[in-house]
Amino acid sequence: MNELKLYHYPRACSRVTVTALIKLGLNYDSVIIDITKGEQKSAEYLAINPDGKVPALWVNGEIITQNAAILTFLHRLYPKSGLLPQAEDLVQEIQQLSDLFWIASTVHPMVRQVRTPLRFTSGDTAGVKDDGEAKVKGILPRLESRFANSAWWFGENWSVIDVYLHWCLATAASAGLVFDDYSAVSEHFEKVEALPEYVEALNREAQIGK
Repeated sequence: MNELKLYHYPRACSRVTVTALIKLGLNYDSVIIDITKGEQKSAEYLAINPDGKVPALWVNGEIITQNAAILTFLHRLYPKSGLLPQAEDLVQEIQQLSDLFWIASTVHPMVRQVRTPLRFTSGDTAGVKDDGEAKVKGILPRLESRFANSAWWFGENWSVIDVYLHWCLATAASAGLVFDDYSAVSEHFEKVEALPEYVEALNREAQIGK
């Protein structure tokens, strides 16, 4: 049995990792890194994750960083769990990972431009935020088309990609971005929020009280 320790913070993208761990029924030690107080940049945490970000997952004395890598690890550890669908061949497996990496490396930075533009410039943040909003709005038709024809990202069953995408859109929405005109996207958003695993992740965040 793997010993797990998750370094995370409520409302951060580590919520996706928490939801995945709940879905797998895995116990883990919770270590809160208060990013509002800059604890992610402390010498102690930089020794764990030199990038100074959450989440980081401690596994039997080894550290895995980057959300997409952690989620891939958990999927590989429990390939039949439903974090990602069981692939029919290598190409399909890589296509699934490509979608996950797209969320992590493309969509995630977009919403960070919207929510925390100061991280991207030392000058005027208005242009950074406007650019981020334009990028997010640019992918909404693609998402609308997908969810108009599919209950979840991969069909009839939800996957961790649905949760990660929800976190991205919720983060952008918290900074004023509106996507009410996209009914399928809005419906998908609400369905994720009704998932028992996601509800439990929110409950755990509330118990932390940050």
